[in-house]
Amino acid sequence: MAKTHQQDSDTLDFPIAVQLSDLPDCSNMQIDMTTDLHRSESLKKLEKKSFGTRVRVNCVTIALFRFGTTVYAIEDACPHLGGPLHLGDIENLISEDQRLVPCIVCPWHRWTFRLDNGQRIRKIMSDVGDLELIRTTGNFTIHGACGVGVKLYTVLMDSNENLYIRFHQFDSKLFSGKDICL
Repeated sequence: MAKTHQQDSDTLDFPIAVQLSDLPDCSNMQIDMTTDLHRSESLKKLEKKSFGTRVRVNCVTIALFRFGTTVYAIEDACPHLGGPLHLGDIENLISEDQRLVPCIVCPWHRWTFRLDNGQRIRKIMSDVGDLELIRTTGNFTIHGACGVGVKLYTVLMDSNENLYIRFHQFDSKLFSGKDICL
């Protein structure tokens, strides 16, 4: 669930022109995963639809993803080569404690990031230590992460389902007198 909007004295909550109901709900996705290593036809069809929403706030481009009443906000540019993560595929992976973890897959080079903590994970089908994901009963199981990740942002929601992104300071480019942030 999105945190309730309540302004703190040491943070800045920027309203965005998006409400909860404006965001596609990724939790309603139905993906038929096959047992082989190739993507199923239904997943290929699903890839054509974007579940992310891109917004620009405080000179930062952010990708928003909704799962029920939970909204995740991450930097939109993939740290690999800047791919637009809001256009990426959504995958639910199984964590070590057997929870489903929503992830975003970059549309350019397939880098995968957890939406709950921003960590990059690698899907490798062989034993390579802590960079391993093992295919179990039609799902991938997360066994580790590598050091690269995406920045997360806190999303808050008021009683009217208006969304806010929390920052700790204004971006200095906002006061440069130029339209750098557009």
